[in-house]
Amino acid sequence: MPTQVAVIVSNHNCKKCLRDCFDSLLRQTYKNFEIYLLDIASSDGSAEFVSGLFPAVKIIALKTNCGFAKGYNLAVSSVEAEYIAFLNSDTKTEPLWLEKLVQSIEQNPGAAIVGSKIYFLNQPGVINSCGKKLTYSGTGFDIGYGLKNGANFDEPKEVGGLCGASMLARKTVFQKLGGFDEDYFLLCEDTDLCWRIWLAGYRVIYQPLSIVGHEFGSAIGKRDTPMRIFYTQRNALITVFKNFAGPQLAFSLAVITAYTAIRILFYLAARQRKNLRALLAGTGAFFPQWGSTLAKRRVIQANRKVNDAFFSQKGLMASLKESLQEYFRVNRLFT
Repeated sequence: MPTQVAVIVSNHNCKKCLRDCFDSLLRQTYKNFEIYLLDIASSDGSAEFVSGLFPAVKIIALKTNCGFAKGYNLAVSSVEAEYIAFLNSDTKTEPLWLEKLVQSIEQNPGAAIVGSKIYFLNQPGVINSCGKKLTYSGTGFDIGYGLKNGANFDEPKEVGGLCGASMLARKTVFQKLGGFDEDYFLLCEDTDLCWRIWLAGYRVIYQPLSIVGHEFGSAIGKRDTPMRIFYTQRNALITVFKNFAGPQLAFSLAVITAYTAIRILFYLAARQRKNLRALLAGTGAFFPQWGSTLAKRRVIQANRKVNDAFFSQKGLMASLKESLQEYFRVNRLFT
């Protein structure tokens, strides 16, 4: 009997996405799984829609918008399964999606989490994410973003992080590490989780035979929106303060300071006042999180199994040059 999986689909006011998402899940070749809708305070009738159209789907309905991270943690604590599949509602899975994730994690005993090849739903054949590289600025970037699918994305491999739109985790490890950091609310919590998984001595794997389409940016925009800027800035600071050791943390803060200054100048020159306010507010919002961040840092640093040099040696951390090249390449896609 295959190992039981709980597929948890997170949703907030994306009723229009749900039919395609759940129809695709019902066509999976892997059969020993249960489907849950994690509905985070939707006001568009999402939960009622799924309950009426897909009666086999179990509904976890949250009345308040507590964010992606806390919502998933609450859902995981309420289900019984060895593996948890995290899936965004604005996705459409291919039939082998779950089977290949389960095979990959079972064939890699040291792996705690496995992620999919993700393409853009509105651009078939164009990559959204083939795993992530970690960065000194704390955000990470999606490997292959905006590039055409090709043989260079077809090999399973270790990666620094994964896109939270589609990944499978061992429930025991997920909960042992405290799950997603609920201080994040949304954005960067997937990168942070994978970073902590590596620090704890486990592995993160990209599995290209597990394929899913993603309507990227359907909820908060694709690039420079105020909400995305605010949470990315604040959460990146939380990430580096928790996960880097002392010497590397000092270097990381210098990188973030320079990067923030450049963005401030750009937003001023472009007269993008909303984006500028979001960037400054995101920086300031980190400081009320300092106490909880410091407490988590102590635990993470006391129990880490690898040093910071490990990430560069394994190719999991992008160099400054690589990060800058990727930043400018992706920016050109939006101009």
